[in-house]
Amino acid sequence: MSPLIDVDEQVALLILVTCVTVSILHRLKRPATKLISSFIMQEDYNRLLVLEKDIKILTDEVEAQTDMAERVHLWNEKTKKATTLNDIRSRISSKVSRITKICSIILFIVIELGRISVVLSYRWYPVARLQPQAFWPLSRILSYPTGITGAIGTPVWCGICLIIVSKILHLLEIK
Repeated sequence: MSPLIDVDEQVALLILVTCVTVSILHRLKRPATKLISSFIMQEDYNRLLVLEKDIKILTDEVEAQTDMAERVHLWNEKTKKATTLNDIRSRISSKVSRITKICSIILFIVIELGRISVVLSYRWYPVARLQPQAFWPLSRILSYPTGITGAIGTPVWCGICLIIVSKILHLLEIK
């Protein structure tokens, strides 16, 4: 009597580790892009803080000033700095969104290349072999692309691992 399941442990473990790594990288994509954009935009953020302090100081000076001409001069200076501040904010916003998109695309490509390389490298190896009648109506689909009846192919195993890992990470609330 043959065993119910014959598993290639090395391939199954490699795919499981890859799926865990890919899932964790996918969940770290948003914090990583925020960190990268804040690092790149540090100079603009510092300039923004200086301008906000200057505007606060000018506001206090305008309120304390009794001479009308000086008050108008300070008000105009405050308005120019406020305009510059708004320009810098809009520039920062567009740069951050551009950087975030670029980082997301790069990380997506890296993650998907990792998945695809594992699936393509081991596509002809059956990860597990079941008795042919175990999943009778689905045996041809499960064995794709190996073509061995009763086998579970790498793409199916990768999909199963991704579903299980995402459910576990969701239960642990790692988002």
